[in-house]
Amino acid sequence: VEIINTNFEEWEPEDRSFDAILAATSWHWVAPEHKHAKAAYLLKDRGALMLFWNSAMQPPIDIFVSLAEVIERDLPTFATFKDRETELRETRVFATAAIESGLFSNLIEEYRLNEVDYSIDDYLQLLTTYSPWIALAPERRQELLERLRVLLAQNCGERIPLAYLSIFHIASKR
Repeated sequence: VEIINTNFEEWEPEDRSFDAILAATSWHWVAPEHKHAKAAYLLKDRGALMLFWNSAMQPPIDIFVSLAEVIERDLPTFATFKDRETELRETRVFATAAIESGLFSNLIEEYRLNEVDYSIDDYLQLLTTYSPWIALAPERRQELLERLRVLLAQNCGERIPLAYLSIFHIASKR
């Protein structure tokens, strides 16, 4: 395995081609003017563009609503519950764009619902990895996390149930 530390747009393939290109929760970061043409150029005949996604972990709606009341002022985009259909629709946009580019066909979509229990500490640590949380001022982030800790302890005990979708889209090079 060769690891090249660069972005997809700037990477030079040096006359190489591939059977598949896999992007794991990252395709949305690639500049639209480059992604489909470069991916198709890099793929061998019948090569596959594989887009994998994990949606954000969410607690059940009743717990989510109480958490949203605490965070909505500072993180309004994070305080909106997304149902499964919305999550599927939002990721399908990227696969649909690949098909609409005319460079890919035969789109396959599959998804799986995953349910896990996290300790409150682990869940709060997970929140700090999401972009909206990272962008918060450290003192504000810590204040919100402490308020959530109290709320979760009251509503969930020691563990919080979470669910997320694992989604994949596979399209063939035309």
